[in-house]
Amino acid sequence: SVLFFQKTNVIKPDFINKELSFLRLISWLYTIYFETGKLSLNTINKSMGEDEQKKFKEHKKVVQNFRTFLQHNIDISLSTREFKLVKDCSAWTKKSCDKNIPVTEDDWMKASEVLIAEAYEIFNIVLATLEAMTDSSSKKDIFIINWNITVNKNVPVHWFDTHISKLIGFIDVDSFDVVAYRDANLEAWRKYISTLDAKADYELEIKKIVESSIIRDFIHIIPITIDMLENNFYLSKEFFKSLYEYLDRQQLCSDCNASEILTQIKELFPEYIKL
Repeated sequence: SVLFFQKTNVIKPDFINKELSFLRLISWLYTIYFETGKLSLNTINKSMGEDEQKKFKEHKKVVQNFRTFLQHNIDISLSTREFKLVKDCSAWTKKSCDKNIPVTEDDWMKASEVLIAEAYEIFNIVLATLEAMTDSSSKKDIFIINWNITVNKNVPVHWFDTHISKLIGFIDVDSFDVVAYRDANLEAWRKYISTLDAKADYELEIKKIVESSIIRDFIHIIPITIDMLENNFYLSKEFFKSLYEYLDRQQLCSDCNASEILTQIKELFPEYIKL
């Protein structure tokens, strides 16, 4: 099993000493957002609404700024970025406790209360997003697969096999062994997947890397993808045979973009166009 938020040994605030507790609250939230929960949060970030993404980004920035401000030496005379960081922190505390820099225990407690309220809203956004992404058995299964790939970078081999089988079905290849082809490329494919950012669409990237390999090994290189062709044509072995026979005789427009290439293929093979 995989925990959405990994365990952390960072000490939580107890609010006995209000200033110390604010520092601990900043450290704890920073750990959640940027360390123990980073991969999981990045996985669901693109599924949040635009307003929710904006709130989350702004809240994380507050936490990140205060961690830097409170735990590092800041020389505002040397950097415009550091000057802005201090200015942003002062503006936030001014709004939360009416002080540019909290002084009393009451000031620090007010700042903590505002920060906790912001964090509470963010965790509710995370919870609502997770519920929306897993509100049916099929969506839950897809989410778990994507999440595990994000966290472990371990793609089930049948994902590769599914795309290989679909693509190779359009190509005249004698005695093609899907498993042998996958095994021959698996190390390189998994290495590519491991370099992706957590926000990546893993299924799309798997399709792209498999398609690139098939094109490299069996197909003429043209600046369009199988998905683009599938959206515009009824794909079949006959379609690809006709296309490749044409490519054996002459090239498609070398300076054209994908849209122009599609138009050219439509003019060459109108009988395969989807109406």
